[in-house]
Amino acid sequence: MFRSRRGFCAVALALIAGSVAASACSLDSEAQGGLFNAPSFGGFGPGGAAGSASGASGPGGAGGWAVGGSATGGSAMGGSPMGGAGGQSGSSGTGGSAGGGGTAGASGSGGAAGSGGVAGSSGSAGSGGSAGSGSVEDCLNGMDDDGDGAIDCADSDCVPGYECVPEPPIGNVARLRVNGAAQAGAVPPACATGNAAVRMGAKPNPSDCTSCSCGAVGGATCQTTLLCAKNSNCGGASDYTGQANGSGDDCQGQWAGQGKFSCQQGGTNTIGVPSCPATGGDQTEPEPWGEYTDVCTQTRAGGGCTPGSVCVPVAQPEFDRVCYDSQGGACGSGWTMEHETFAGTQDNRTCAACVCGVQSVQCTPAKWKFHDWAFCGAAATTVDDTTCTDLSGRTDDLDLWSVRRIQDAQITGSCTASGGVASGTVMGLDPRTFCCR
Repeated sequence: MFRSRRGFCAVALALIAGSVAASACSLDSEAQGGLFNAPSFGGFGPGGAAGSASGASGPGGAGGWAVGGSATGGSAMGGSPMGGAGGQSGSSGTGGSAGGGGTAGASGSGGAAGSGGVAGSSGSAGSGGSAGSGSVEDCLNGMDDDGDGAIDCADSDCVPGYECVPEPPIGNVARLRVNGAAQAGAVPPACATGNAAVRMGAKPNPSDCTSCSCGAVGGATCQTTLLCAKNSNCGGASDYTGQANGSGDDCQGQWAGQGKFSCQQGGTNTIGVPSCPATGGDQTEPEPWGEYTDVCTQTRAGGGCTPGSVCVPVAQPEFDRVCYDSQGGACGSGWTMEHETFAGTQDNRTCAACVCGVQSVQCTPAKWKFHDWAFCGAAATTVDDTTCTDLSGRTDDLDLWSVRRIQDAQITGSCTASGGVASGTVMGLDPRTFCCR
């Protein structure tokens, strides 16, 4: 315990450039008669210990109150030979710089340096950006996608699948690859994009029809009856067609001992309505167009070419022309109008139906042969008209006899053809004008 005769305490706080200074409270001690350093305040660094009264002025102790990492040195003052106690360590600053040196002490030996404030920890380093993924060159976007310094057609990645072609005039963004020698009926080849080419037509074919003609008379048949009698003059003859024809033109055997026998052709009848089939009356050229053009459209185009050209996929060999649709206008400088085509077709061509009119119809009667032996192999007599034929010499023997139809009744005649008149035209829809180079 110290008894104070007199004492005073002054405390002053000043904020100068982020540092705080405090004046110590001095006590005149009766026992020691010396000055003590005041304890640090709110993070003050410790002062230097007092030297002997007769000592020279020593250096001040380091370290003060650390604010933001800077430390203000405490001042060392001469006093009792015992030296003052060291100040408390300054509180840790936030990532600050080292504290400055203390102010030199007054007379006396140098006091021990106060410990400096603990340096604040440094901020952690920012994490690096993640590595970019590898890119593939898009040969139709005008950019260097893979970062090799080459754009589209100038990039080896775009060779040989892409090529530079002339760029159509401004406003005609559709770049066309045209095959002007397309074959009618052939399937259009695929475009470089994988889509099928669009087929367009030019030079409409006129309406022209093949001639009409008529085939043989048909649609009806003829039937001839065979009349026979058991005498030599066909007196009272009756229909013998069924027995003579049998199931067709097979040989029909008969028993011997017929005696007198005679036959003749009966009437010939037409069964059904005679007609002639008509042919012809078709368009001589079924295709509506005399020329066809296959067109591939390429809307995207890249760079890496000389001025006036763009980068597009290499086309199939058939598409040997680079064109654009001028939409009926004049072609740009350096471009030539090569194709006037139509994307749509309206074929109004027709041919009048062919008709065959029957002019005359005749029936050729059937014919039979009578044999004087079985199996229709011996001598025979023919019945082929309406005259009565005496067959007694073939049928009155004791031997067998036979009969066979050797000709069917046939219809004949003629017809006259008409029709087949051509009319109508081919109309083109959605016209296109291709300028090419």
